[in-house]
Amino acid sequence: MFDFIAQALGILALVIMVLSYQQKSRKGLLAFQMASNACFVVSYFMDGGITFAVMSLINIARSFVFFREECGDKWARSRIWLVVFLTITVVSGIFSWESILSLLVIAATVVLTFALYSKNGKTMRRLFLLPPLLYISYNVSHGALGGIGSDVFCLISAIIAIYRFDIKKESHTH
Repeated sequence: MFDFIAQALGILALVIMVLSYQQKSRKGLLAFQMASNACFVVSYFMDGGITFAVMSLINIARSFVFFREECGDKWARSRIWLVVFLTITVVSGIFSWESILSLLVIAATVVLTFALYSKNGKTMRRLFLLPPLLYISYNVSHGALGGIGSDVFCLISAIIAIYRFDIKKESHTH
């Protein structure tokens, strides 16, 4: 029963993640990402995926700060947040270490932090390619169906976005 609840929360997190990509604004995307990561926190803790649960907690905090920045809060505009979240990610990753697969989750979280910190859409889209590739090994090893689905969805979504906004756009300008 415990495993069923963990899987159900992971699948709910996947659904919310899919909905996040349908938001018009960065604020909307970040709000849905916080909700998705909240479901992942509980799912991974229940499943014993401590490193991923901790990284999901960090993702919530990071998305909250970036959300508040979008709301116009001056404190959230500070460049120090990038350093804070990168430091917290690495330190938390060391303390939540499970196996070599933890390194992949930590690296993916670092890349996502850079991607979401960036204000350049092209840079963000390119950086969005790597995290799902790093996360998937961890998710497969934990049998996390929602996580695997999220990885596949995010990778396909990033590829489509790069095609639509970068490749296709560039071919029309030449």
